[in-house]
Amino acid sequence: MGQFTNNRAHSNYRAGMILDNGVKTTEANDKDKRPFLSLIGARFADNGIGLTLASGGTFPDDDGSHQQVKNSLFVGESGNRGTLLPDNNIWGPGGSDFSSRTLPRGIDFPIRGMQIYDGPVNVQNCTFRKFAALHGRHTSAFGFRLNNSWQSCPKNYVTNITFDQVPVS
Repeated sequence: MGQFTNNRAHSNYRAGMILDNGVKTTEANDKDKRPFLSLIGARFADNGIGLTLASGGTFPDDDGSHQQVKNSLFVGESGNRGTLLPDNNIWGPGGSDFSSRTLPRGIDFPIRGMQIYDGPVNVQNCTFRKFAALHGRHTSAFGFRLNNSWQSCPKNYVTNITFDQVPVS
């Protein structure tokens, strides 16, 4: 997979996108032949987990290896409430106004915009909107993978991030 630009992930049951198994942003070399990857200008909305970046544990063997997401938008719960259907078992209160809506995985699933797993991960110039916690359901713009028995990389970093509650449709 090469450069990933101007894409959207909306209303997914669990994850908008998961990148795993050692995707990296440095050029291939004799020691590590994996290709270049970066995410620029992506949008994630109404997902259980918007984006997970994970690596194959290359740090510290490949000091230049990392994954990055830049100039992207993450929306916890937009104005798109979904439709109540007779067989819809994931309908319940959500958003900052507690209105009824389709939920990504159920009423108690902890919504996360960006999930960090392994690393190194670089997140910069991104906006996070409408992440509202409810009683009984944790919600966060950033989070780490739950039940992770692996260590997180000490080189993860986040810069120039905006958090707001601007209405999104």
